[in-house]
Parts: sequence; structure tokens; C-alpha cells
Amino acid sequence: METTQEKSLQTIRLNMINSIGHCQICLLDYKPILQLHHITPVSLGGEDTKKNLVLLCPNCHKTIHSLDSEFSTKYLEDGYVDSWMDNNISRDKKKLFIDYAVEILKGRYQNAGI
Repeated sequence: METTQEKSLQTIRLNMINSIGHCQICLLDYKPILQLHHITPVSLGGEDTKKNLVLLCPNCHKTIHSLDSEFSTKYLEDGYVDSWMDNNISRDKKKLFIDYAVEILKGRYQNAGI
């Protein structure tokens, strides 16, 4: 049985899919797989509001979490992600992704008081 919070998030997701309709980083528009990402995690006081959520495809969502994890800090050398992007996505999409990731992380850290 879904909780009120889960129903609320599902409603926000559907509204964002209808109004935005694509991943807000790479612009993929395959709506059934789009996911919500909290800009400021709930564990750091983030809320389940449209202002604190972005719509991402699974690949961008995973990458955002990977770039901000202990694993990426500990095991991936500085040039790894940059090199992968150079070889796998266009320069414009790379810039869009990096700019957006920075804004997401700025919001997270700003709201967390870091």
C-alpha cells in the first residue's frame, strides 16, 4: 500500500513529466523511465516539493549520485568522468550536464549549510 508521501511524489512526477517531458540534463524524452531526483536530499532536510526535485533519465540520475559519492571520490581519478564524457557524448551535452550537476550540488550544499 502506498503512503501519502509516495502518492504525493508520484503526482509531482506525473505533473513534471506532463509539463517538462524530458530529462532535464540530457533531454531524453522517453517518459516511462524518467525519475525524480531531490536537489537537497531528504536526509539533509530536503523536501518533496517541485522546487527541490528535477526530472532525470536513469543514466543521468545514476551519474549525479556517482559524482557525489564516496566511491567516486575514492576510486575514480579526476580525469575519468571527463574522459568518459569526451568519448561518449557531444561537447554541448557535456557542458549542459556539468553545468546542471554543479547547480544541483550547489543547491544541495547551500541548503545543507555546507
